[in-house]
Amino acid sequence: MKIRFILIIVLAIISFIDSDGYSDDVNLRVLGLCHTIEYYVNSLADYTNTKCLAGAGEQKETIGLILISEKPIFTMETEKKCWLIIVVGAIGRTIADNPSFKIDTIIVSDANMLSKRKAFSFPGILAKTLQQKLYNGEINLEQLYKQLTMSLKEYSIPAQ
Repeated sequence: MKIRFILIIVLAIISFIDSDGYSDDVNLRVLGLCHTIEYYVNSLADYTNTKCLAGAGEQKETIGLILISEKPIFTMETEKKCWLIIVVGAIGRTIADNPSFKIDTIIVSDANMLSKRKAFSFPGILAKTLQQKLYNGEINLEQLYKQLTMSLKEYSIPAQ
């Protein structure tokens, strides 16, 4: 399973990350951003291992993120719900702590879906907004999850 997961991650890297034209300093800071997100998610969702990858966003001067769960969490409703809530919290908090980064698209998947080149996407600003509303007590976890699932769009990973 570990070798399969590593191969899937390599596929995701090849498919998702392209030459973004950012300086080496910015690239290092983006790697730090992904490391922070991974730390938060893996600390709270210890039933799976999650990898965060970053690349050029769809809009100019933005960053896109892809988060991949090693376990097939999208086939298990409770795990999926918990994982997505944790992902939104981790990304939202990290974006809020790093306002110079503009995250436009977040892609989420698991090893099973990724092997079929399938994923879901949602806007980066949604993660920031939902995390802030949750933190401020304006919404609860159920409302966060409902708003997130209404915004998820199916995403096909392009073949290279």
